[in-house]
Amino acid sequence: ALEIEARGDPGWPARGLAGLLSAADLTHVSNEVSFMPGCQASAESPAFCSSPEYMEVLRLVGTDVVELTGNHNLDFGGTYALQSLDLYAEEGMATFGGGRDAAAASQPLIVTHNGNRLAFLGYNQFGPDYALAGPASPGAASFSLAAVQAGVAEARRQADLVFVNVQYTEAYQAEPLPEQVADFRAIADAGADVVTGSQAHQPQHVELHGGKPIFYGLGNLFFDQTWSPATRQSLIVRHYVYQGRLLSVEILPTAMDGDYQPTLAEGQERDEILRTIRQRRGGMGVFDLDAPEGDAPAFLTLAEADAGLIVLTAAAPEAQYQPLLAGQSKRRWSSQRRFDRSRVPSATCPRESVLPIRLRPDFSVVFEGYAGGAEHRPRRREA
Repeated sequence: ALEIEARGDPGWPARGLAGLLSAADLTHVSNEVSFMPGCQASAESPAFCSSPEYMEVLRLVGTDVVELTGNHNLDFGGTYALQSLDLYAEEGMATFGGGRDAAAASQPLIVTHNGNRLAFLGYNQFGPDYALAGPASPGAASFSLAAVQAGVAEARRQADLVFVNVQYTEAYQAEPLPEQVADFRAIADAGADVVTGSQAHQPQHVELHGGKPIFYGLGNLFFDQTWSPATRQSLIVRHYVYQGRLLSVEILPTAMDGDYQPTLAEGQERDEILRTIRQRRGGMGVFDLDAPEGDAPAFLTLAEADAGLIVLTAAAPEAQYQPLLAGQSKRRWSSQRRFDRSRVPSATCPRESVLPIRLRPDFSVVFEGYAGGAEHRPRRREA
């Protein structure tokens, strides 16, 4: 917040990634703080709240869906949490994982885009208790495997794909806690198509479990923990959805310097982040990235289908299309190119490495990024 105020720019933290994130069909972020008039930036007594003017950060990244599983949304009481829900509604941003009461917080959010029906569920396992919704009070949905299994079963009846996000116990390490691994795999086994941890302050391991991607922690995006290389890094995840199927997932590492404005990681730092999340320890499932080195995009390819989606590496000639799906022929797609120059990244995002090109109208590109609340300097304690 001090950097924002010094620059006089409420959207400052988002400007390095605004072009990338806002280009998605759906952009999902997790916001851990409530908006509160009079929230003041202070190096002496930092706190988890946000000035309403900082909504500009969420606007700039094109936020469509806000996750409310965080453990700090009620740090200043339920009144501001309820007012924040009203602000999201006014901005046209849907919410999940938290709500006006426990029943609302646990309801799946169903989003239909280009015929793809997507369900979002969110839960808070970490606490503290005051952050959780009650029968008549706002907060996050409380976690239990039974609750998640019931939620996934309900969501499956309404959607093609189910995304489950959990604010789990925090651990400042790349390797997830053993109990988190067990719980997240159980969630995937219950029918979730993608399972993601919202709690991590640094990127954590990724695995495929039963063919389903599990992201144990995406790290800090807009959050001012710059005291270590790991805590200033994060992962943005781009999901490609076609005819109700998750075809591929792209992993975009980011990094933040002392100006508190994250951008896409490059070079050695990018490669190190990708290598870190690929480490297989403690029985982690088999996981591989296509082309994890250099400037090539990093993909998890999950399914084969007759789908007209291809990607273009920005640094390569247009003819060098890379099909996302196994078994597709570059020659086959080169004869069907419809390159839309309007989708070339603008100057606000010069480092975007991949341009999605649509040959059919029924794709949905979904971003998952985690805001965290960087513009709101954290207390030097954990709740």
